[in-house]
Amino acid sequence: MSANDPSAQLDKISEKARRASEKLKAAGNRTKDRLQADVVSARGRASAAADRLNDKAVDARSKAASQWREIRAKWDTSVAKGKAAGKDRAEPAEG
Repeated sequence: MSANDPSAQLDKISEKARRASEKLKAAGNRTKDRLQADVVSARGRASAAADRLNDKAVDARSKAASQWREIRAKWDTSVAKGKAAGKDRAEPAEG
């Protein structure tokens, strides 16, 4: 076969195209695998962030409930003192 043989040149071009196609497919598979790995990683990070957010919400709810109980207790004490003071004023003085 000579360098100018069209059939040999065509075979060479065909072989180069086949190799290029295989490389492209392999790169596509690597990219797909990488994307899948990135998706798994992103899901894990999102899940962890959601868990942290939920924990913060639970803590905030607990703190708010505690503060509300404290405010309510102070209010109840204040109302009881007011009622007691009102009773003292309403009772006639003995004498």
